Amino acid sequence: MLLTIDIGNTKTELGVWRRQALVLRLRVPTHGTEDLEAQARTFLAEASVVGAVEPLYGVALASVVPAAVEQWAAVAAALGVSFRAFDGTNVPGVRVAVQNPSGLGPDRVINTLGAMELVSLPLIAVDLGTATTFDVLDATLTFRGGAIAPGARTALDALVRGTARLPPIPLTAPAAAIGSDTVSAMQSGAVLGYASLVEGLIARIRGELGAPAAVVATGGLAATFAPLCPSFDTVDDALTLRGLRRAWELAT
Repeated sequence: MLLTIDIGNTKTELGVWRRQALVLRLRVPTHGTEDLEAQARTFLAEASVVGAVEPLYGVALASVVPAAVEQWAAVAAALGVSFRAFDGTNVPGVRVAVQNPSGLGPDRVINTLGAMELVSLPLIAVDLGTATTFDVLDATLTFRGGAIAPGARTALDALVRGTARLPPIPLTAPAAAIGSDTVSAMQSGAVLGYASLVEGLIARIRGELGAPAAVVATGGLAATFAPLCPSFDTVDDALTLRGLRRAWELAT
């Protein structure tokens, strides 16, 4: 078994792979867990119950929280398995052609590596979460960079906080772009307008690449926007975990 860990600022996602099969996933808060080793052992025991009967051989991690890397390295040592932390400088199989690769969010490169299992090159990995990232891997396996926008929910929450008369609303698509009341008008801008932002950036990126790049979407809001974004070729909510598994395989 391989334990893959994607650590964000607020949430950490763990996934156990048995060869190319993701047998169990878990999301936990990034901060506030005192005994990570106990958490890992409990999670691995549960994974064994659902079919990952092979012994654990490694831990692959991507993290935007530096302290968490050291903590999980200690857990891997306690479990007696190999440990690899991937960042913008050491993802195998990909040449990173951006300024200051060490400052690059590791999940961005890892997402493009995972997307290679699902679509052909060149490709764009779109991660719709707290932020929305657009990450580009060209036909030469070069990570070219991309774009970062405020996430749809992040932007909507900021709008509500910054105005006196706009209410909190669900992030769902309205029936029409012309809203007949405040809620539907907000949904038009926050959902339909945001889908246009996503589609527009994909079109611009494709134009700069000069190629019809495939698009893989992931993140908590991918399912919300997939019906509104015809440029999406596929959606994979385990893309970062998939990329970590692939990075491990290429590094061994």
